[in-house]
Amino acid sequence: MLHSGNNRYDYSKTWFNKNSGGAVQQLKLNMNNYFYNQTKSTSQERCWTTFTQYARQLEFKGNKKRFVPLNGQELKEKKSYLCFAANCFPNSFLIAKYNELSSLDEDTYALSLILKWIINCGNINKPLTVFIPSMRMEKLLSQWIYNI
Repeated sequence: MLHSGNNRYDYSKTWFNKNSGGAVQQLKLNMNNYFYNQTKSTSQERCWTTFTQYARQLEFKGNKKRFVPLNGQELKEKKSYLCFAANCFPNSFLIAKYNELSSLDEDTYALSLILKWIINCGNINKPLTVFIPSMRMEKLLSQWIYNI
């Protein structure tokens, strides 16, 4: 799979703040390539996500209405082709709040977000294809899958 998100913080909120031009355009092109060339999926079969405030930067013909926010509700019609274009880290408020109760691990937090999103959007009863441009997020999900 295409990986341009090899660094630990690629596709995080901070990364999007610092990269409004070519790097974001490359991510958009990678998503477009995944949906149209690698999966040959129809618009109705797919959905994607990123941080809501950056979604417009990644929109292209055929995917604009297929955006589902990271914290989005469960879809009635589950999809077979997903793209998770975000690298999630807890913010300082969450870290402080959870540390009052127990420790909050960055990787567990990120894994819980991607799993929740996949379950809410993906048809897990059929073959499911998920493009995860962030190597960190893909590794977290892969390690979890191989350890269950």
